[in-house]
Amino acid sequence: CYQDNSFGLFQLSAEACDFITASQEIFAEESRVQVYPNPNEGLFTGDVTSTALYSVYNNFGRLVINGELIAGKNNVMLPAVLSKGVYVLVITDSKSNVVKNKIAVR
Repeated sequence: CYQDNSFGLFQLSAEACDFITASQEIFAEESRVQVYPNPNEGLFTGDVTSTALYSVYNNFGRLVINGELIAGKNNVMLPAVLSKGVYVLVITDSKSNVVKNKIAVR
């Protein structure tokens, strides 16, 4: 598994992955997030119960896009120049809870 604590360089680690491979993760009992479809073609929906910030990183740890999600369904369009592949989506809620998802662009 790859581990990246700073979103700088990726390091090979024997420990369990700290990112999420499924399309849904629970922030806390009162705060949830869903990301779909996954894989997608550069457009995905982030469905959150409260305001959150998002960032998308490429496999080199470089920021591709970031923004804010408001409570409810939010469409996120990735830049058209992105290559097909796997990206890391980081969502941080107002209580500083963090969820990391892998999203695949085809």
